[in-house]
Amino acid sequence: LKAGNTMGIDIPNDYMAGLVRQHPDKLAWCCCVTPTEKGAAQEVERCVKELGAVGVGELGPSYGGYFINDERCFPVFEKAQELDVPIVIHAGPVQVTTSRAIYGNPLLLDDVALKFPELKIVICHLGYHKYEDAAFLIQKHENVFADIGDRQNISEDLSTFSAHLKRLKEILSISGKRTLVLIEE
Repeated sequence: LKAGNTMGIDIPNDYMAGLVRQHPDKLAWCCCVTPTEKGAAQEVERCVKELGAVGVGELGPSYGGYFINDERCFPVFEKAQELDVPIVIHAGPVQVTTSRAIYGNPLLLDDVALKFPELKIVICHLGYHKYEDAAFLIQKHENVFADIGDRQNISEDLSTFSAHLKRLKEILSISGKRTLVLIEE
């Protein structure tokens, strides 16, 4: 579960924490912040230490109108690294007409991975549609991971599932033994 603001829908971190408290054996959650805003790093610390968040994200640079390697994001990354929780990034373009596709460029995470080598970075949806860029980052950096979910219903779209398996095979063929691939559906 994730909290945050996407396209005008605000889901407070405290609300998400409350849902997880109702089903702690079945749910975990990531707190969400806009990393370019003042106080974001303090909110991450509060959510992890007081509310039980297990990560930060899904951060959406394309939705929020910022570059993920913007130095204003660095305090959030420093805090996540210090707390040893991953950040989850929606890298890749979005189809919102007011969003600039360039904000979702997965290769911008190269800067983040280099500056914060102990920070666990998860690229959502394998950087849809920039799969090769995401796979390159996973291979290059031991602290970069990805999931291959793209909100498709496997039972209704087996061709998408088949495509995922092909991509997964390709990624695993170039990945090192420290690679972790997360699969969501």
